[in-house]
Amino acid sequence: MIRDGDSRGRDGRAHAASPEELPRQVQRRLAEAVVLPTAVEDQLDVVDALVELGLDRVAAMAAVEQDRVPLVLLDELLGASDESLTLEQMADAVGVPFSVLSEIRQAMGFAAGLGLTQDDRRWAELTASLLSQFTPESVIRATRGRATGLSAVVASDLMLLREEIVLPLRQRGVGDLTVAVALAEAAAPLEAVAREMVGIGYVQTLRHVLGSELAATIVRSRVTEVTLAVGFVDLVGYTAMSARIGQDDLQDVLDAFESRAVELVSANKEVAIVKFLGDAVMLISADPLELARVMLDFTTEVEALADSPVRGGMSHGPVLVREGDYYGSPVNTAARLTDLARTWGLLADESLDVTLGARFTTRRMRSTRLRGLPTQRPVALLGLREDVWADG
Repeated sequence: MIRDGDSRGRDGRAHAASPEELPRQVQRRLAEAVVLPTAVEDQLDVVDALVELGLDRVAAMAAVEQDRVPLVLLDELLGASDESLTLEQMADAVGVPFSVLSEIRQAMGFAAGLGLTQDDRRWAELTASLLSQFTPESVIRATRGRATGLSAVVASDLMLLREEIVLPLRQRGVGDLTVAVALAEAAAPLEAVAREMVGIGYVQTLRHVLGSELAATIVRSRVTEVTLAVGFVDLVGYTAMSARIGQDDLQDVLDAFESRAVELVSANKEVAIVKFLGDAVMLISADPLELARVMLDFTTEVEALADSPVRGGMSHGPVLVREGDYYGSPVNTAARLTDLARTWGLLADESLDVTLGARFTTRRMRSTRLRGLPTQRPVALLGLREDVWADG
């Protein structure tokens, strides 16, 4: 329920808190949630709460009966869909063929004409602007990549709401429908903050990437493939460990692993995280020496990962860059070398022997056949040659 102190516009609907107000509002709503109706069978109180938040009574009753209160409330707070809007009308308005606009929307993971809002109208205008400069095929590929990233952002934010709002309320014994009301109220200010943070974060990330040799290498390439260094680091024995320990302990392990990866990469702008793969992380760099340096640090035993050791593998060569991901033989080789590496070990492709030997202490391994790849003699990285790094 919206209480005194919540801002309302002239339409009588609740408006999002400013970023400065957000922490106070979330804490206040958590404290007040215990006085909301807790009896699930007292559904009229919940219907009244939904009406107060802006739903009409018929929609509120349907939401309660169908046990879809969280979804309906969140959708209402984000801006209800307008049944009069169609994708065909938007396509005509912005001068883009309907088939093209429909395919781009599908690349975002959405059905062609369901739940359109005024935000979708603006999206169509921006898409038309992109299509005036780039081919539809390029825009579709970029949209798929962007959608994957945004889905991860949304999933992460929903987990934040679950951990900080939903679970504490459930532990107090608050009923399901009341939890939904409290969740929707807390999500309203969070949505406004998230919108702004995504925009700012995009610019910050773009500037960081533009200053790297990785971006320069990709831009200056004259062919489709780009020569890069690729690496993986994974948690040793993850499958057995995840079956042995509880979910809370597993989350601690993954938090420590991901934090270590971010810590090391953030200190070296020439190395980037491509993605986390559950129990592994994929890294990329234009410079195999910089990638090896980060990966050697990562595969050096530290207290934070004492109970969850790691290993790594890296390779170097031409890769296909597509939708924010990387494909090709070096990627496959790095993955196979990671599987082959010992605990706290780091293996590199044999083609990097001379390059890495100039800056690292290395040892050639015996010939090994990698699954699906030619036989080779990998290079084990043992440590930095401190005298060489100090000189340059």
